[in-house]
Amino acid sequence: MKFTKINLKEAPFSESWNDYTDFKNWHNFIKDNQLYSYLRGLPSRSTLKYYFENGRDVGEYLRNEENRPPFYDHGYMYKTKDRKAFIVYQPYGALDKMDEYRQVIECWATERGIEAKVYGYDYGWYTSSSYLVIMGLDLSNIKVEKALNAH
Repeated sequence: MKFTKINLKEAPFSESWNDYTDFKNWHNFIKDNQLYSYLRGLPSRSTLKYYFENGRDVGEYLRNEENRPPFYDHGYMYKTKDRKAFIVYQPYGALDKMDEYRQVIECWATERGIEAKVYGYDYGWYTSSSYLVIMGLDLSNIKVEKALNAH
């Protein structure tokens, strides 16, 4: 897994996402959490917990369902300047099912010994109907502000 150093002067996502991304809010997330690099996707040879603990993706290939968090979509791994890794993803969903999504995601993470925080539709940086999920070992210092794209 090769991470890309974050350059806030360049759009980090594919060009097709530019119309749907609130770059100001994404930049605030990067700055507030002192993020250094990012990578699209998930580890393919280790569990998320192992990756968060060791920063390496080694071992046998896992089937996607073994390591894919519930409702996973638009996911990126991030690393802080001190090399702490966590994942952020922003799946689509129905506003009236947020409690259900939150319960499934938090239960999945707890069963694997990691933390998950699920934020509503008024967080994140996609301007469509998606909510924000963050997973890592210790999310106590993660800062997430409400986006300007609140529904």
